[in-house]
Amino acid sequence: GEVARRVLGALRHEGIQNVLVAGYPFRTAFELATQFGARAIQMRSVAQYTPHCDVVVATTCGGIGVTNNGVAIRKELNLSDNRTTVLLDFGVPRNFDESLRYRKYT
Repeated sequence: GEVARRVLGALRHEGIQNVLVAGYPFRTAFELATQFGARAIQMRSVAQYTPHCDVVVATTCGGIGVTNNGVAIRKELNLSDNRTTVLLDFGVPRNFDESLRYRKYT
């Protein structure tokens, strides 16, 4: 969607080069990734990549199925205790549970 295009454009403008795009359908993610010099991945594979991500951005307005609670989201996205991962949520309704706000895992 439009928000994803704007986020990808801003990342590209800032010189960010290692960007992954996941979405439904995969064809849409692939087209966006191609347009902005990013790499498309399947939504079902997101948890394989998030341990290596500094930032995870959600732009879907339909929800991505990870809104139940912070602990479940942390497991579903495979977030690590050993690194900081910033979650940016532009979705309405939210894609990530409110309990993740400013949460520090130890």
